[in-house]
Amino acid sequence: AVKKAQADEIMTTYGALNGIWTGSNYDLVTKILRHEWGFTGIVMTDWWASLNDEGEKPNKTNFAAMVRAQNDIYMVCPDSEQNIHNDNTEASLKDGTLDRAELLRCAENILHFLMHSRAQKRLTNTNIPVKIINRAAKPEDEQTDIEYFDIDSEVTVDLSKVKVTRGGTFSIALNATKPGFYETTITAKPLQGGVAQLPVHLSCNGIAVGSFTWNGTNYESQSISKEIMIASKYTLIKFFFAQSGLELKDIRFKLTKTINNSVMF
Repeated sequence: AVKKAQADEIMTTYGALNGIWTGSNYDLVTKILRHEWGFTGIVMTDWWASLNDEGEKPNKTNFAAMVRAQNDIYMVCPDSEQNIHNDNTEASLKDGTLDRAELLRCAENILHFLMHSRAQKRLTNTNIPVKIINRAAKPEDEQTDIEYFDIDSEVTVDLSKVKVTRGGTFSIALNATKPGFYETTITAKPLQGGVAQLPVHLSCNGIAVGSFTWNGTNYESQSISKEIMIASKYTLIKFFFAQSGLELKDIRFKLTKTINNSVMF
């Protein structure tokens, strides 16, 4: 993959080699992968992998060991700006166990990768268009722009302009400052009679989190609430409409309980 296929991205394993977890193993990531094999791309950890220094117990917050090993990215952090993950990067810089140059080395690897990525080519309008063939069109293909909504503890999003069609979808995104459990309330009005069953399925970042079903309510608006967990700073909320005949009003997210690092990781 490195010498012949010229890989640009490599993920270290969810496991240890000679007592050191691979995401923080300097001999593996720097000496062998980069120096001996000539790899110049970025290295990321497996999802929520443990890290450790030689002779120490593994944990998920020893980012200093990861950076020293030249493993550039930890997967995944809900909000690196606020350090919700409670890693030891800043503390290690202060006590001298991590050098600024080691951080700059990882930053250089990341920037080098970005400069040659398709995202950069799209940004500079030099990307080669890719046409997908032999794939049926999907409803979400029509929604190209997704609006983000900031949420601290509560936010209400207007859905009155969303068209509900059978098999259709609609998406919004949240920029959440507090990971936790949110009471999620959708208000809508059925446009069919009393025997109607009108479900709306909700997913967060591709994971199904609940179904909201409206029965006949004499054409009156009804609010249905469920509790969902929002653990990431940026969360994609996707609606799937199993049936038509529903007039949406809004969706409200209200924080009921925050979650800490141990719950999330």
